[in-house]
Amino acid sequence: MHRVPSRFFRDVRQSFEDEGWRVFVLPDGINDEASFVRAAEAILPLYPPRPFGGRTIGSWDAFDECLWDGLLDLPERRFAILWPDATTLAYSDSKTYGSVLHSLENVVRDLADAEATVGDPKDLAVVVAA
Repeated sequence: MHRVPSRFFRDVRQSFEDEGWRVFVLPDGINDEASFVRAAEAILPLYPPRPFGGRTIGSWDAFDECLWDGLLDLPERRFAILWPDATTLAYSDSKTYGSVLHSLENVVRDLADAEATVGDPKDLAVVVAA
């Protein structure tokens, strides 16, 4: 999990892409759980696709699992999730913001675990606006 000023996101994205990482960029305007879910279902490789139907998540463990499964199934080995407008959610719904960060940290940790991935670990970098 990395925090950088929003003004550097273009350079951060370019660096990841230049190094061959698959990059997912969350959109601006995420201000509550429902808008996060809509963005995640549209942008992130969740498995199953649209598991929450654009509504609230209900269980952040379910979100962790859907994202983990979705990333693990992709052929790429390195991923970056960039969230240049994370401060909008942080200010408008700090509880959901904390839950999202906690979930993303779980997925980062679990994807890197050789045992959890049955010998097929992957790298996930998460970069959020500071």
